[in-house]
Amino acid sequence: MQITEDIQLVETIRGANVYLISTEDGSILVDSGLPGSGAKLLRYLEERPDERLKYLILTHADLDHVGGAAAIKRATGATVAIGEEDAPALAGEVPSKALRGPMGLLFRVAGKVMRAERLETDRILKDGDTIGGFTVIAVPGHTDGSLALWRPHDRVLISGDALLTDRHGGELAPRRSAAGDYAQALQSAALLRQLDYEYLLPGHGRPRVASFNDLPSHDRR
Repeated sequence: MQITEDIQLVETIRGANVYLISTEDGSILVDSGLPGSGAKLLRYLEERPDERLKYLILTHADLDHVGGAAAIKRATGATVAIGEEDAPALAGEVPSKALRGPMGLLFRVAGKVMRAERLETDRILKDGDTIGGFTVIAVPGHTDGSLALWRPHDRVLISGDALLTDRHGGELAPRRSAAGDYAQALQSAALLRQLDYEYLLPGHGRPRVASFNDLPSHDRR
């Protein structure tokens, strides 16, 4: 699905939304779906030979966002970038976050059934950094190292799981059950809502255009 002239949603990827951004200096993938998604993403790139992957940016280290990362790194040599506090989870040194209750149980079971390969980070991202034409915004709460990407010249916000939408593009509050620190997640969501974004590209749900919402339907995963 083409969202802007240079940004596509890579459809049919299991797990989180994956975005491909074309730039003159090389392409960017944001997130990589569940384990097993790497092969599908690589085929998608092979069908677009002009897309030379430069960066793989991970909005956070949850399984549904980093599952294909190691395979993509091996095949392309792309620079893998993630928030500082989530780098140890990507490397398999610590869990991405501690959750209690049914969601915590679900994460533990999923982690046993589907394991993401460990991967060392090439570039640590911090609040205020720039990468691929985007400014990094730290949005802790969902995980300690969650980040969003903001491009002010055309008001594109890639929000990871800090802001979500439903299948119709309506904005949703952060999920309490999936947040490592729900109070902090609410603060991060409020911070992002202060931005005058035209395009909201969430980690889950339908990409949303603020002034007109005529993007093709994309069911929430």
